Amino acid sequence: MYDRRLCENKDVFINNLRATNERAEVEPDIVDLVEAYARLRLDQDNELRFYDNKI
Repeated sequence: MYDRRLCENKDVFINNLRATNERAEVEPDIVDLVEAYARLRLDQDNELRFYDNKI
């Protein structure tokens, strides 16, 4: 499997994801959900996708 992660440190990635969403003024509850989703996917070594062409 091709490793598409640009950041090897999950905690750094999650912190950057949170900071980016907070700067974009995303609602705090949504930021929490995005962070939880990302952590679950990465902890299971699954690819992280927030959208794809199937929607």
